[in-house]
Amino acid sequence: MESRINFLIHLTIVCLITLASVGSAQEAAPSFPYVAEVTAENVNIRSGPGTNYYRCGQINRGDAVKVVASKHSWSHIVPPPGSFSWISKQYIHIDADNPTVGIVTGDAVRVYAGSERLKPIHRTTLLLKLKRGD
Repeated sequence: MESRINFLIHLTIVCLITLASVGSAQEAAPSFPYVAEVTAENVNIRSGPGTNYYRCGQINRGDAVKVVASKHSWSHIVPPPGSFSWISKQYIHIDADNPTVGIVTGDAVRVYAGSERLKPIHRTTLLLKLKRGD
């Protein structure tokens, strides 16, 4: 259960960046996941695959990213340090036996991306909905 919770936490904070800003040692269609190198400065990480999604971080030339999927001209990456997700704590029950594990107590609980670089404000772009028991 703990590994599933940890997986879901990591999954919820995965952000997206433009594929044009990422280079890979593999030129042919790579299999996922793979590590790529950022090829531009001040590349915005976004909460979804498009510029209409809000920024949730930034990376620079030479940074390595783990690409786990792609959609159109966007790469789905594991977020860099300093990125995180927000979820209302009213829908989380902390396990008394293991206080590092939280279990979702609501249905379709919304999760939003955040970053230490941005002020924590409410955003309307939904990253994921978690189910009761996740």
